[in-house]
Amino acid sequence: MVGFSARCLAQAATAAGLEVFAIDAFGDKDLEETTVGNCIVDWPPCSSMALDSVVVADKAGFVPGKPAASSKTTCNWHHPSAQVNPTPAIVVSLESAGSNSDEIAPILLAGGTENWSARLAELHRKGPVFGPTLEQMQLLRNPQFWRECVESCPGIDFPATSFSPQSSPSTPGEGRLLQKTVDSAGGMGVSSTVAPADTALNGDTAHSAGGAELLESGRNRYFQRFVRGASIGITLVLYPSPRKCRVLGATESWNADDVPGPTEFIYRGSWGPIRITTTQHAQLLHLADCIRSRVGAIGWLQMDFIQDEAQEKLWLLEMNPRWTSGMEVLARAGRKPVEHHLGAWNWIEEPDEGKPKDNNSQNGECCEAWAKCVFYAPRDLRLNSEQIARIHGLNRKYFADLPNAAPSATAVTIEKGHPMLTVLAAHDGPAVLDRSGLRSQLLEILRKNLRHVEEIIADPKI
Repeated sequence: MVGFSARCLAQAATAAGLEVFAIDAFGDKDLEETTVGNCIVDWPPCSSMALDSVVVADKAGFVPGKPAASSKTTCNWHHPSAQVNPTPAIVVSLESAGSNSDEIAPILLAGGTENWSARLAELHRKGPVFGPTLEQMQLLRNPQFWRECVESCPGIDFPATSFSPQSSPSTPGEGRLLQKTVDSAGGMGVSSTVAPADTALNGDTAHSAGGAELLESGRNRYFQRFVRGASIGITLVLYPSPRKCRVLGATESWNADDVPGPTEFIYRGSWGPIRITTTQHAQLLHLADCIRSRVGAIGWLQMDFIQDEAQEKLWLLEMNPRWTSGMEVLARAGRKPVEHHLGAWNWIEEPDEGKPKDNNSQNGECCEAWAKCVFYAPRDLRLNSEQIARIHGLNRKYFADLPNAAPSATAVTIEKGHPMLTVLAAHDGPAVLDRSGLRSQLLEILRKNLRHVEEIIADPKI
């Protein structure tokens, strides 16, 4: 597993019966406990990182050469002054594992790797990456491609978007634009601006009728009309033709009124599975077929949408062909995204659970529901050994991404606005709640669990 944070993917893969080696920027306690080995790197990965350090395993276990678990690296993203080890203790190249790719475990991509184009091609040269090639990734991360796909899929819209803010105006705008970057993740790199009333977007341009540029745009930035509604993530699985694509499930993200966070649009967490209509299900499968035919991608594909207040209209925001944080909610609810992804690559037999049930189905039936939220440090924190021990003692069912101190360190430093840990909640109430009621119940449980974390960091010694 390779990504900015690999814990939730590693746990889902372990639950699927796999042995995991993970490379991420945190090296959290529960990641260390879940994997047979892990390596902590600067993110984006520094140029000194040796890709030969990506360890692979066969289906029966790790290839010869795996050292004892005690030789894991211990540096941590929560320690800015720590020296990152670019040569992990577990160093086994794909070449030494043999030339038969069927005997080698795949490399799975987690968050942030969509912006890792300089290294993605190298990963493919080192071994089987069960994810997009560099060329496929560049297309799937292109806002122009997103819009073109939507144009061929009636019923799904794409917000008016600008890639070149120097053309003539068209239809008057509503007053609020989002400025986004194509090389960010988790809602980072998104900001809002109130545009002049006569600002217009026609899909290629963002320009005011007065002729001045709305904002100076870097080459990786674009402007998009703000659309009001719920932010939802939908996980699809693309299969090689002629197998049909699958909608694995949908989750709704928390907003700034629900959970605190350092910026308005940063990812705060999500809950689900939530219901999508039969019409939306068909529209999504049509969109998935369009993407598959144009790109040839295989496996999981996360698409982020705005769902209007009537829960009838979907506006596509972006695509991510890798594991996403919201997939943890689906995994805990029994949707098995790892197994379906590996099944699409024909590495394991795909699970067959029949048609999954979604919360808030029309007859009021309710399946298992989960929620998660990220706890961002409300101020600069320096957690002492006692507080770290209390955090490690929290119930692992409801608390995750637990910060880990290096053996020689007596404290963990977390800067204001940086993620500290993840809080989870499960629905165990009556099975007849509607979507709003279930959302409220899960949010109440999350806030209760968050108070346990707030009590720990309220220690006057920090």
